[in-house]
Order: sequence, then C-alpha cells, then structure tokens
Amino acid sequence: NLNSAAIVSTGARSISGYVSVSPSTYTLSVASAGGQPGPSSNWGLGTAQNYSALAFERGNSSNLYLYTDNQSVSSTGFASLNVVNVSQDAGALDVYLVPHGTTSVTAYQPLFSQVLGASTATTVPTTVNWDIVVTLAGTPTDIRLTVPSPAFVSGDSYTLGLTPTIGGGLVDAILVAQGLTTAAFTPTAQARVRVWSALPESLADPVIVT
Repeated sequence: NLNSAAIVSTGARSISGYVSVSPSTYTLSVASAGGQPGPSSNWGLGTAQNYSALAFERGNSSNLYLYTDNQSVSSTGFASLNVVNVSQDAGALDVYLVPHGTTSVTAYQPLFSQVLGASTATTVPTTVNWDIVVTLAGTPTDIRLTVPSPAFVSGDSYTLGLTPTIGGGLVDAILVAQGLTTAAFTPTAQARVRVWSALPESLADPVIVT
C-alpha cells in the first residue's frame, strides 16, 4: 500500500513489474490479501529513480523494506551485485563469494562486510561457478546460509535479499535481477544447537555432546 492505495498485488515468492508513481514522500506498508497492513514507514521517492520493496515476515507481522534499484550495467563477463539484509534478529552479516563446493570461508575475504540494511553494489565475474556464503559479521565459521551456484548473467544486476527465519539467527535468501520479474529463493536448510551445562563446577572437563 502507498498512502492507503494499493499499488501492486504480488503473490508469495514472486516479483512484480515496476509501476509509475509521482515523486513525493509516501507512507508505505504491506499486507496479505484481505489482511491488515503491517507497520508503515515514510519513504521519499525521487525523480527518475527505480525502487524495489522487499516484503518479508518477522514473527507474525508483514514488513516492508524499500531500497534504490539503480545499479549500473556491468561490462561483458561481469554482473553487478548488492545485498539487502533485513534480518534484525541475525544482525550484521558478512557475505562471501567463493568457488562452488567450498566448505570453509576462513581463507577468504568477505565481498560484503557488516551488512545490515542495504550495501553498495560491486561487480562479480560470471565465468566462475560460485557459492554465496553468509556468516555472522566477523565470524567466518558461523555460517548462516549458503546459496549454491547462483546463476549470474553477464551484464545483469542483482540484489541478494536476506530475510528472517523462525529461528532468528538464520536467514533465507532471495536473489533478484534488476528489471526482471524472476527470482531465485533459497530457504535455510540448517538448524542451530547449543548446550547449557548445569554440571557441578568440580567436574573440570568440558561438556562434549555427540
């Protein structure tokens, strides 16, 4: 909804086309069909700008994050990529681009660091079979999601959206090509386990769970 007028109706796990609106400041919210709108927020829309709104669920509430969708066209052999992390429970995240099948990212530098909200776009080669690996910021061993073999096309521009899960610290992903109505969705396939030890302090050995 944009100032209480529905601007587009989009099914779950789908992408709408662009619609034209007059540049101004608007109050935006999102709701399921026939449902009540979620929290609203004010956004300024500028002249000759493209925007995308990422709708996601946190808890039982529908939410919306608007970002500028104006990435430049990359040269041949490269694609443009930026990240939008709307998972407040996961917090700031690092995003790695590593060769497909890489099991540890500790030897690599993140392509995007400390992302919470929208990042700045960068270019990635399209001639390599990559994996996208998302970790807790500054902790490359704490993997929150892996997106295997994203299909980057030379000259296209992409946004990786990271959205909350029921588990809080983990994230789901949506990879969207700028200007297109197709996307790749990657739900998390992980579970997280921790151990509380209430054993007597006289037991000096650490608790090992197998």
